Amino acid sequence: MKKKYFLKITGVFTFLLSYTLMYSQVPLYTNGFEGTDEDTYSLTSSGGANLDFGNFAAADYILRGNPAGTGAIDVQPTGFEGANVIVWEDFDGYITGGELYITTNSFDITGANDISVSLKVGATNDSPNRYETLDFLAIEYELDNSNIWVKIGDFRGEPTGALFNFYEDDNLNGSYTVQTTNAMRDVSYNLDARAGSTITGTSMKLRIRTFSGIQEEMVIDDIRITAASVLGVNENELTSKVSFYPNPLEGDRLLHISNNSQNTITNVEVYDVIGKKVFTETVNTERIQFPNTIPSGVYFVKITDANSNSITKKVMLQ
Repeated sequence: MKKKYFLKITGVFTFLLSYTLMYSQVPLYTNGFEGTDEDTYSLTSSGGANLDFGNFAAADYILRGNPAGTGAIDVQPTGFEGANVIVWEDFDGYITGGELYITTNSFDITGANDISVSLKVGATNDSPNRYETLDFLAIEYELDNSNIWVKIGDFRGEPTGALFNFYEDDNLNGSYTVQTTNAMRDVSYNLDARAGSTITGTSMKLRIRTFSGIQEEMVIDDIRITAASVLGVNENELTSKVSFYPNPLEGDRLLHISNNSQNTITNVEVYDVIGKKVFTETVNTERIQFPNTIPSGVYFVKITDANSNSITKKVMLQ
């Protein structure tokens, strides 16, 4: 009997360890568009002119906000997180014309290995052949301010006669076959796999480049850029001077951060295993209270000091 229990416990432990190793990712950049307009990203025309969101005050423009209850969108998007999304909503009201860019601020990828990009993408026009071949949404990245943009995601209108005739070329081979509807799809791209080689650098930007005609609508949400691991330049020094306790964390769910470095910790961010930011603490950075609403599991705590040095450590919440 003891042997059977031992085998069961060992099996559960092995599963949990395998799950953690497989799905734990270090967050590099996240944005669910729940904050203010252009929070860590910019909205520009193809010529670089800064633009503003309509925020659902008017139709026929690019909008950021809660789509519920607005008549500006043909079919309500589903499957997004939080309250807000970004929608390209019929562009007959877009006076400037041309392509639009949503570009993240530059973020640090020093020492990052096996980088992946994920987001939610949808299409909210349901008339047959509404989307034309000129309508597209491309997902691209740039390394080290090189101004060389590499495409990793490609969506385009295809006149197939179907409702929601907006499709993804998931293999980047010129064949648009994966239909995209108002039920937003989770798409994910591993940069090494897309490039066929290891991607390295010190900084990165992500860009959503689009063109929408006078009746076509597209929607995005929840950008998450993660790495399998990060070996930062300052990691060894910070690791030796900063420690977390207790870990695992239980009971009062209060995480203590012991900082023996010369710099003050100015920001603490907590992420889940898929790279979603759970909460941020900027005031009391030595005692981090995990809310009772957060479920037990593995989390990543990223600390940043006054000199912008940062490390990320794993914490188990029981």
